[in-house]
Amino acid sequence: MRSNTAAVFVTEPNALWGGQAELVGLLDAGEPVERTLDRVTRLVATTVPGCHAASIALWDGARPFTVASTTPLARDLDEAQYRADEGPCLDASREGTPCLVVDMATESRWPAFAPIARAYGVFSALCVPITVRGRPRGTLNMQALVRDAFGDAGYLAGEYAAQAAGALVNAEIFQAGRDLADRLDETLLAHTNLERAKGVLMARQGILADAAAEVLDRLAAQEGVSVRDVAARLANERSRTT
Repeated sequence: MRSNTAAVFVTEPNALWGGQAELVGLLDAGEPVERTLDRVTRLVATTVPGCHAASIALWDGARPFTVASTTPLARDLDEAQYRADEGPCLDASREGTPCLVVDMATESRWPAFAPIARAYGVFSALCVPITVRGRPRGTLNMQALVRDAFGDAGYLAGEYAAQAAGALVNAEIFQAGRDLADRLDETLLAHTNLERAKGVLMARQGILADAAAEVLDRLAAQEGVSVRDVAARLANERSRTT
């Protein structure tokens, strides 16, 4: 099989270069991270020689989940590994190194998972960790219906995994920026409500701003809530009466 794989690399250079060229533009496309990861898996399936199905698995705390897959087979095999708590996908993510399966028929590392893979007709696999800021966040998984399909695919698979990691970093940066904007909006709203609430109390009780602030403190203590909550209620009352 190794010679067939090498032949594919020689006879299909345009497909490989085309896939890498498309990867360059993925992170600049401004699309949701899920769509980017889906495109990565589809590029893997069409440009990595021997790859029959591909998927990307990520970790949500202590639990893995499949975020993108090219076929139901790829998703089924991921989920079989999650249930068995063993398999190349999990090893690659936990150890932070690529996991290559040359022949599932003779594989002894995963006694529960290997027979399932063979039942699906999968006989070789390559799982590459997706590393973000030095920490494995998931894996790019490739499955083949023949033995020893991925002996020469390590470099290209690593390039795709790096792009998937880049997509995750971009998503985290975007989310961090959005969270910061939300916090700033909340802070501005809280300040506005506080000033409106003091104005309500000043008008109702004929007091100055400092005294109104003290009244807000007392109300918050009496009600067992924050000053921000009391201010929001008073501000809303003012809005309904104006």
